[in-house]
Amino acid sequence: MRHEVALYFIWYNQYRPHEYLDARTPEEVYNHSPPIEKKIHKRGSDIPKLKLELSFLDGRKHLPIIEFKQVA
Repeated sequence: MRHEVALYFIWYNQYRPHEYLDARTPEEVYNHSPPIEKKIHKRGSDIPKLKLELSFLDGRKHLPIIEFKQVA
């Protein structure tokens, strides 16, 4: 049980973006990481192509890690 709770805290603080923190994680706020730059795209051709990558912390399906990677 301790291991599962520890994994949850890692996921919650390092991977889960929080709405109240402007879509940053608690770890990013604690380490004073700058917020992600928000870009406004005027045309559809200006939007970069992204690939969604889904993984799970320590293989646990209830702790998803969702990342967007830019495709060349």
